[in-house]
Amino acid sequence: MVGVSPYRLVDFWHLVEKLGRAASVLAGAEAASGQIERWKLMLLNRKKAAGAILEELRSSGREWTRVGDEHPVHDAITYLA
Repeated sequence: MVGVSPYRLVDFWHLVEKLGRAASVLAGAEAASGQIERWKLMLLNRKKAAGAILEELRSSGREWTRVGDEHPVHDAITYLA
């Protein structure tokens, strides 16, 4: 369509799954639930929440922290980007 700007959508539930793993790396197992709840509220209530969370993940310095064979923060960054 002419004159219609493209719109990016983020699959909320898949993103929350990825963010849950990243939250464990960033906040530790005990505080991860509080971190993920904060991110969920942001995603549900702020237009630019995905970008803000992406910046938070990137600036954490934990992108390449390994958990088993995975890099949870990197996976969340990749999903958002």
